[in-house]
Amino acid sequence: MKKSNLLFAVMFGLSSTAAFAVKVGVVDVRKALAESKKALEARAQLDKEAAAKREKLQTEQGELAKIQDELRKNKALSAKAKQDKETDLQKKIMAFQENAKKAEAEMAQREAELTKGFLEGLRSTAEEIGKKRDFDMVIDASALFFAESRSDITTDVMKAYDDKK
Repeated sequence: MKKSNLLFAVMFGLSSTAAFAVKVGVVDVRKALAESKKALEARAQLDKEAAAKREKLQTEQGELAKIQDELRKNKALSAKAKQDKETDLQKKIMAFQENAKKAEAEMAQREAELTKGFLEGLRSTAEEIGKKRDFDMVIDASALFFAESRSDITTDVMKAYDDKK
């Protein structure tokens, strides 16, 4: 809603006064998220962390399948022993499901943190470039239907942000 209000204000301001010229820079945030070196590095780190969690969960799942298979094959167990093993297996399955949910939530939180940090850095860099180029504002391309290519500073913002330490 904020973007549309801002865009409306810009359009209204432009139409109400011909002498008032607004210099607007445009950054394609989706492109930056998909192509920026820092975004790709963050994605690779996230994928690495997710793969480690997946591997751990797959190991646990394999152990559960093995226990379940042994329980099915072992016909010599007494009814009490079988029930005890089934109860133990159910507890392990519930713990596994809890671990899987926890891992998923941790990865979602990690992704949100990385994205937030990237967007904050990108915004800061866009602001720096916007001020240097004397823009009145820099907006996300997703809020626009059209912008002249000369207004697009995405590549410059991505390069400057990627070059920051």
